[in-house]
Amino acid sequence: MTIQSVNPVTGKVIKSYKEHSWEQIDKKIATTQTAWLKWQNSSFAERASLLKKTSALLTQRKEKLAALMAIEMGKPIKDGIAEIEKCASVCDYYADNGETF
Repeated sequence: MTIQSVNPVTGKVIKSYKEHSWEQIDKKIATTQTAWLKWQNSSFAERASLLKKTSALLTQRKEKLAALMAIEMGKPIKDGIAEIEKCASVCDYYADNGETF
C-alpha cells in the first residue's frame, strides 16, 4: 500500500510514500527507545543548544517550509510563515527558560 500526500486545493498527488513493514516499524521503535535512554542523560546545555539550532533552521527555511505547508495543507503562505516563526520562538523560549521548569 502507498500513502499519498495530496494538495487539498487541486486534489493533485504531491508525493507517494511506500508503507513501512512491521519489521521496519519495530526497528524504528527500538532505535527510538535506545536514543531516548541516551537522551535522558544529556545535559540541559546540550538540549538548549539543539533547540537554538532548530530555531535558527526554522527561521532560515521559513519561506520554503511555508510554501510546503501551502501545498500540503492549503494554508496561506503568510499564515505558514507566522506559524514557523511561532515555532522558532517556542524553541528559543525553552532553550532560554526550560532549565528552570
